[in-house]
Amino acid sequence: MYYPIRIADTAILGPAAPLPPELVGLAPESLADLSAALDPCPEPFQGLGYWPQVWGTTDHDPETQRVSDQLDEAPSPDARTVVVTPLVVNLTPAEIAARVATRLDAARADKVDAINAERNRRLLLGASHGGKRFSMDGDSRADQGGMATTAALVLAGALSWPASYARGWISLDNSRLPLPTAQDGIALAAAVAGAYSEIVQHARDLKDDALTAVDPAAVDEFGGWPT
Repeated sequence: MYYPIRIADTAILGPAAPLPPELVGLAPESLADLSAALDPCPEPFQGLGYWPQVWGTTDHDPETQRVSDQLDEAPSPDARTVVVTPLVVNLTPAEIAARVATRLDAARADKVDAINAERNRRLLLGASHGGKRFSMDGDSRADQGGMATTAALVLAGALSWPASYARGWISLDNSRLPLPTAQDGIALAAAVAGAYSEIVQHARDLKDDALTAVDPAAVDEFGGWPT
């Protein structure tokens, strides 16, 4: 944006606007004083310059003030630029409250994200049982649920314990934990399901705390997890 300037007294002759099409492409030094730069200078531009608008800096407290789209004072030609300073206005109580609420919502959301990340990290570590660790992802828990159902039928006398289960369940280190009986299969499925539910429930408790906390940073996303 540029201001039309009368060179003789550096008076501003109009509001800031884009350059006239005839002047687009001229160097800044030519725009500063068209009569001196152009020979001949077109009649509409004789004695004029077009000086760029430069926004001045404002010192303000972002907690209680904002920079408006109005000007604090008349534009001031200086060093072949026109400095404009925006008006700083005080926030209303409602605006201050809205800013506080927005920051609080963002802090709570960040804390929830941190809790979810810690929950996911712990789930990836697997459930401990029989000296090994076992996956707690959805597919693994579904497979273990199927094994537990089979084990219940075995204990009811409807089936024999499959040899494939008896060979063992594959752990996270790719080794097997033998499951010679149906009770062993149920114990593994229960250990994994229990570990999974404890982690998920603790994450939910932490997130509930974070979503109601006046200071979400005080909620420790690393504390209190089941081992």
